[in-house]
Amino acid sequence: MPDISDLTHEQLPSSTKLLKSTLIAISVATLILLVAVLPAEYGIDLTGLGHKLGLTKLTNKPITEVVSTNITTPDHDLKNTIEHDKNYWISDEPLKSKTISLPLLPNQGAEIKAIMEQGQNFNYSWQATGKLYFDMHGEKLNAATNEFTSYWEEQNKNAASGNLVAPFSGTHGWYWENRTSELVEIKLEISGFFKDVYLP
Repeated sequence: MPDISDLTHEQLPSSTKLLKSTLIAISVATLILLVAVLPAEYGIDLTGLGHKLGLTKLTNKPITEVVSTNITTPDHDLKNTIEHDKNYWISDEPLKSKTISLPLLPNQGAEIKAIMEQGQNFNYSWQATGKLYFDMHGEKLNAATNEFTSYWEEQNKNAASGNLVAPFSGTHGWYWENRTSELVEIKLEISGFFKDVYLP
């Protein structure tokens, strides 16, 4: 193969040919993104071809292995390890994302809960403008008022994040209490598989 320095000006591709080749490459990449990548990876089917080709079904693939080690936080080791079967679980629920803002007056407490089936999971992140007491916990369906499983409890915390895999069907979420003399704002972001998120 000749060295490019040996080619004459006439043998080199023109600017028009290079531009045409670039536009063709961009067009092909965009087509692949729209027809294959978005339907298969994210369930977004703008052209309708992803559904016809069966690519949208790939978004229902197992998302995570249901094991207790998936219940993690970057800055805290859970004292209460949750044990359940190590198998794969496919959610009938679509992937959902929610952002909730919650103001807490001094000496006020509040809860946010997600309704989940066993094996469903979500990633979460919350931040607060002040230090709070908080408890992350779950309740089985039809549990008595004082029957719950505590996953994480801590004083003087203003942020936390991690992933929760529901060890049982019921509600799973957080309780915060503002033990300061100032108004504290909480912002919770949650993304994953759950039926609904609500404030009791």
